Amino acid sequence: MNSEVTKKRRILILEDDNNVTTLLSSILRRHNYEVSFKTTIIAGREDLEKSNFAYDLILLDYHLPDGKGDIFLHWINEHRPALPTILISADNTNTVVVKCFKAGALDFIVKPFDIKNVLNIIAKVLNHDYNKSINNDIDAECYTEGWTELSARSEIDYLDRIQNLCITLLGNHFSEDTVNDIRLAMEEYGRNAIEWGNNFDKNKIFKISYCIFSDRIVLKFEDEGDGFDLKSLPDPSQDPAKHLKSRLEAGKRPGGYGIFMMKKIMDEVIYNDKGNVCIMTKYTAK
Repeated sequence: MNSEVTKKRRILILEDDNNVTTLLSSILRRHNYEVSFKTTIIAGREDLEKSNFAYDLILLDYHLPDGKGDIFLHWINEHRPALPTILISADNTNTVVVKCFKAGALDFIVKPFDIKNVLNIIAKVLNHDYNKSINNDIDAECYTEGWTELSARSEIDYLDRIQNLCITLLGNHFSEDTVNDIRLAMEEYGRNAIEWGNNFDKNKIFKISYCIFSDRIVLKFEDEGDGFDLKSLPDPSQDPAKHLKSRLEAGKRPGGYGIFMMKKIMDEVIYNDKGNVCIMTKYTAK
């Protein structure tokens, strides 16, 4: 009886903390990954060149003895742009994360990390055909710590990448419940901006901005569409069956609860007169 042997995925860890390397190597090998590790950028580059870049994934610490992680990211993008890299760092300030995002990092693991989260992120990156060039097409700016603006073409892949970036940036500021509410808001309003606002027109831009204050986070969503009249929208919770039927008859996907759901989980939701800009506030100190 023939049996198909699954090829182990190869992961290169660039990390100078022996405790972190030992933990990651042990866990990843138990999950059937083949692991190598180096402690400097130079050693990592030599290993990659010698092996002809024979790895499926790189886990990269930002602070290494001979340089910062974004330097390595620029190098890997020049020599093997399709090779995915995940950043690992205790430094998840806006400036560092955005810098590495622009340089091509596909995801971010914040120290100290939960090992289940690490395994989930690794599996997600390895099991999806990510296009690293998407990062270059997203305009991400941090004008000061806590104030971030992002914009991209109207494609769902761009929204997914922006969500990853924002959740990483916000993870050390807010509770898990608050972050989940923000994630839901970005998902719902981001999709609405792409689908209904910009009608999937790739030439149109959607924008997500946020500013962190001592007692709240303010989010702003904007698209280039014609807008809508909020008062004309029926409340789907009043008659869900009728609401679903009317959407299907209009050729729309099931849904339409997002705007009303956001009013429940966010403290303030305000639209401009046109209906293409939404500002939401979530208070974190009651």
